[in-house]
Amino acid sequence: SKDNINLEVDTIIYYKVIQPEKAAYGITDLPKAIEQLALTNIRNEFGRMDLDEALGSRTQINTHLKGVLEEATSQWGVDILRVEVQELVPPSDLKDTMQKQMIAERERRAKVLYAQAEKEALILMAEGAKEQAVLEAEAQKTRDVLKAEAEKQRLLLESEAKRDQLIMLAEGKRQANLLESEGEKVARINLAEAEAASIYKELNSQAEGYAQISEALNAQQGNDVLLTLKSLEAAVQIAEKLGSGQATKIFLPQEMSGLMSTLLSVTEMLRKPPQA
Repeated sequence: SKDNINLEVDTIIYYKVIQPEKAAYGITDLPKAIEQLALTNIRNEFGRMDLDEALGSRTQINTHLKGVLEEATSQWGVDILRVEVQELVPPSDLKDTMQKQMIAERERRAKVLYAQAEKEALILMAEGAKEQAVLEAEAQKTRDVLKAEAEKQRLLLESEAKRDQLIMLAEGKRQANLLESEGEKVARINLAEAEAASIYKELNSQAEGYAQISEALNAQQGNDVLLTLKSLEAAVQIAEKLGSGQATKIFLPQEMSGLMSTLLSVTEMLRKPPQA
């Protein structure tokens, strides 16, 4: 071979004689001639190849040998049907070396395949961890967003509740102030009405007493003056009560207008000098 290795080559050549006269008279020993021609071309063919190439190129060797032999044997009236290199046998020591080499190659390939498998497994594990980390980060981000949104809603609801509470408290306070003012107003009115009613009752009692006194005196001239003076005393009492702030309102009956007229008449009489 090209790498100086001696090989035993077992080759079979199938041929057919198509022109017997040429096979009989064109060549002395046809089988021997075909054999020698095949050996020469086999040496040439394997001499340009190394062992590894020769071991893996049997089909190409068969095809090339068939073409060469057909061209050479066509003048002998022979048709080459097929050429097959059945076996290539290297030396025994090379066999052991090749066996070890094959074992080492198989071990190397096994290691390569194992390392490749481990590499792919690590890559897959890394990609899986990466995807898991991304998914966990996205999930955490979603949880944080939802938590922040919930906190925002809670603060908003609390602020609205406090605002409504303050509004209700202010409204309640305003209503209470209004009710208190109305109550004080009504109380003052009721107190004034009660005081006026009391004064009116007192005046009626005094008027009745003065009427009885006037009738007892048989309508004498001094009765009118006496009645007027008593009425004046009652008016003075009313004025004192008004001045002290005990009553802010007073309701005078219709009869008081006549009484006040009488009071004015008495005042005028007292101002006139006595006649001689």
